[in-house]
Amino acid sequence: MRKGVAVPASTEAEVRRFLIPAKVEMQVSPSSTVIAFGNAQIRIAGELLKSSGAGRGAENVIRDFIQRYCEFLTGEHDKYAKVFTQLHRLREITLDPWLCA
Repeated sequence: MRKGVAVPASTEAEVRRFLIPAKVEMQVSPSSTVIAFGNAQIRIAGELLKSSGAGRGAENVIRDFIQRYCEFLTGEHDKYAKVFTQLHRLREITLDPWLCA
């Protein structure tokens, strides 16, 4: 966490957040004809695309915040997905292209 850098209230930031497959448990049958999927985890990541009204120091504060916020969301995703089923579905959608490759 950066200290001593103020982010002006007039600062605008465009941020992109995305889901990345992190860990997928799989078991292959002895005949290698069936794959059983177990626990699947995703990682939430983000990046600052552009900002206005902020200096270099403020942009670094925003980047640090994005990273910490994404780490928090990644850690809490399973809890939220139990309540908001759309989040569980997002995990499946995120893993689908990876599994079909």
